[in-house]
Amino acid sequence: MALRIFEKTGYWIGIALSSVVNLLNPEVIIIGGGVAQAGDILLDPIRETINKRALKISADSVKVIPAQLGNSAGVVGASLLTQS
Repeated sequence: MALRIFEKTGYWIGIALSSVVNLLNPEVIIIGGGVAQAGDILLDPIRETINKRALKISADSVKVIPAQLGNSAGVVGASLLTQS
């Protein structure tokens, strides 16, 4: 059941990101926050949906990756602002 929820969620995120890919043609899409910890269980359905729904040239060139900082991104950013 949980796997199916991740697949469905990845599908809907992929639909939204397909529009972003078609409009902005980004090189990389970074998925952050707690959901990024799901890894390929979530990212694979996102990638599949983008490949099916976005323009072929754009879909072939975009990479969907998890954020390296995970849940710590906000804390790291805030600490960098205090150092300025």
